[in-house]
Amino acid sequence: MGGQIFVLSAPSGAGKSTIADALMKRVEGMAYSVS
Repeated sequence: MGGQIFVLSAPSGAGKSTIADALMKRVEGMAYSVS
């Protein structure tokens, strides 16, 4: 099982969730976790 890990890091309010949501719609099999 292989894959890639991407880290999306930015200050609060910069649009990280917006970018993650857009990627989820475009990339099959993608998942994300907020921590």
